[in-house]
Amino acid sequence: MTPPQVLQLLKSAKYIHLGTSADDIPHVSLMNYTYVSPEEVLKEGFPLSDASHSVIILTTDKDTVKYNNMRANPSVSILVHDWVTKTNSLEAGANHLLSFLKNLNQNELVSTSATLAGKAHILSDEKQIEYYKKKHLENNPEGKVFIDGDNVAIVLVQVLSSKVADTENNVSEYNS
Repeated sequence: MTPPQVLQLLKSAKYIHLGTSADDIPHVSLMNYTYVSPEEVLKEGFPLSDASHSVIILTTDKDTVKYNNMRANPSVSILVHDWVTKTNSLEAGANHLLSFLKNLNQNELVSTSATLAGKAHILSDEKQIEYYKKKHLENNPEGKVFIDGDNVAIVLVQVLSSKVADTENNVSEYNS
């Protein structure tokens, strides 16, 4: 079961940071993603060991470091957070009070991050590929160039554990 804090992050964040590695060389990529609840997982032909968990859909070109890393080592790490950065928290030209209030409101959001450990599976079943590609495109219509192409792989990540931390350094660990 996905912890509520992680579920909230996965439902609200736009991007995740995907960590992969091969031959003891780590690699991190900023990724579009789609969270899929256990109820939405296509059970027929499901490639992972347990279809009762949620999954995260990712896509990548087949000629990338992350693709080759996931083929060599399917263990991945994902960072998802609700942070805002100092540089994007203020609009250019906004008056001082408006900037102060906007920054104050955004600082209220800066609270949680989750590091997820999971197993990546590169899909090969056509029915699975079409189902998850459609879901991913619906969730990320502006990312079509990264999702729909002849050289694009559809990847499902099954989350095995998570570690949630907040700005007060409260850390909780969960196993799926």
